[in-house]
Amino acid sequence: MTITELLATSYYRGNKSLLAEELNVNRATIKLYAGDLSGKHHFVKPGKNKLIGGELFTNQSNKVNK
Repeated sequence: MTITELLATSYYRGNKSLLAEELNVNRATIKLYAGDLSGKHHFVKPGKNKLIGGELFTNQSNKVNK
């Protein structure tokens, strides 16, 4: 699952601050990886609820260009 997919859900409705809080990352990190539509540089491992919570994993060796 990618950040873009999560932001498109009815729970988050594009709210980057809420997603950042639940993934325990900075909002700027969400903004950086939101443009990675294919998930080449990141993915989100869903939490127990499938939408709420989870972990963000990023590919540090192949960074996203701003």
